[in-house]
Amino acid sequence: MADILGIGVDLVEEQIAIAFGAPLRFTEESVRPRQTAMQLRINCEDPQNGFSPNSGLITRYVSTGGPGVRLDSNLTAGYDFPSNYDSAGALLITYGQDWPKVVGIMERALGEYIVGGLKTTMPFYRSLLKTEDFKAGNFTTRFIDRNPRLLEYSDVASEAVRLSRLVAEITAVGYNPFVQLGKYRSYDPPRMPRFEPVLPAIPTDKLTAPSPYPRGDRRGALGCLWFAPHQLWGFFVCGAIGKI
Repeated sequence: MADILGIGVDLVEEQIAIAFGAPLRFTEESVRPRQTAMQLRINCEDPQNGFSPNSGLITRYVSTGGPGVRLDSNLTAGYDFPSNYDSAGALLITYGQDWPKVVGIMERALGEYIVGGLKTTMPFYRSLLKTEDFKAGNFTTRFIDRNPRLLEYSDVASEAVRLSRLVAEITAVGYNPFVQLGKYRSYDPPRMPRFEPVLPAIPTDKLTAPSPYPRGDRRGALGCLWFAPHQLWGFFVCGAIGKI
């Protein structure tokens, strides 16, 4: 964090020097940070259940990054997160020239970061970053206790992710398991039965009656055909075909 803030002090070197009896070589007055930073601890916990830790298989993992973002993580897709150790899975850090810039970068980073299969603290952080007081920097260590509504969020994947999962599942199993349409796709899909229309009964006298349309009169049957040779764009058909 000292490197991110631009303090210019190697903390590891200072720790080793102090361990050998050297005095601290800097003071608060001589060291001034040149940047602002925020660090979020991405824990495999359920904030809506008292931040209880959970373990299991991580089914999907998409890392984040970019300018102003640092991510220290031991997570990956297919990793079986153990229950024997600390619930921390990653440290997500953003930095910039001022606090509003840092908050904006963190919102983007959290929007890109995906850990599937386990409950994490990321939805809670997204809810936290939406509050105006937090964006303005008006908060203390009692901020979460005084704002219990931060835990009233919906931990649902984005519409694009949910649709992609649905398309993948339909492609894999051959049908949509969330609607009652049955297995309408298979190697031998069902066919429509033979179409047998139900016709109304026609009286015999109607069937044997002469046709009302003219017979043997080509002009009367087709109407009059007039073609204008000086018009290159076509011809016209006029008249009526018979008397209906």
